[in-house]
Amino acid sequence: MVTHDWHWYVGRGNELLLDLDSERALGYAMDRLERNIEEGFLRVKEDPYVERSSTPGHYHMIVTLRKPLDAVDRAVWELHLGGDLVRAQYNLMRISRGVNGTSDFLIADRPYPGFRPPDGVCRCPEEKHKEKTVTDKCPVMRELLGRECSAQYFAIRPKNSIPVGRIPLSTFGGGKYAKKKT
Repeated sequence: MVTHDWHWYVGRGNELLLDLDSERALGYAMDRLERNIEEGFLRVKEDPYVERSSTPGHYHMIVTLRKPLDAVDRAVWELHLGGDLVRAQYNLMRISRGVNGTSDFLIADRPYPGFRPPDGVCRCPEEKHKEKTVTDKCPVMRELLGRECSAQYFAIRPKNSIPVGRIPLSTFGGGKYAKKKT
């Protein structure tokens, strides 16, 4: 089994951590960030830090604020700036379950030069930290999230299993919530 060094950046009170799923999402985030700085809604300490993530075409952006925000406010700002929706949902669930200090993190396949050192490094199999077989065994994830390290808060349908064209509502809900024809 091939292992890889994974570098963990845990969000601090004055950091917004965005996982952006395309170049378009990065442009969207930069545009919204600029507008909110100009309007005085966000006060940043320095220019945002951007790196390519380990997923091709994806980016990590870290915005350092002048003053800290609470965890919920950071999660809402990350959503507003266009960060990954599922990641934000998981962050909010961890916050609601009391994992505030470590609810927000990015995992990189290398340390980010010109940024601060990572908060942790693990040597897990060369795959994403999503499957229970990885998350249960990752020492950094266990340290950061404790019993929540492999929590699955939502049922998420894999992208490839969604049909296209005209499809019956029962495909998604087994007909339970489909409006009955009269």
